[in-house]
Amino acid sequence: NGFRFASDASPDREICHSLTPFSLVRNCNFPAESNHSDLDNYKMFKLSFLARNQFFYFGVAISGGTVGEAEEARSNWVVSISDAMRIVTLS
Repeated sequence: NGFRFASDASPDREICHSLTPFSLVRNCNFPAESNHSDLDNYKMFKLSFLARNQFFYFGVAISGGTVGEAEEARSNWVVSISDAMRIVTLS
């Protein structure tokens, strides 16, 4: 009922979080003037843990595919996480 991940820079340091009914996942974009040009090649989504006031941003790379393929992959992630949250809420 949650997720865990580690970065390539420190694979032995995992971050674990349980999903709660007070979690939210949604697509997001950064404004062009936000100086996040390094994120232009990603379709982003945000996972929010409202009770803990924590936010995680994830991105699907556009490189090697089309923008449409990246948007579809992002949508699949968002729908899958939303489904998992719905199951937690119903339990």
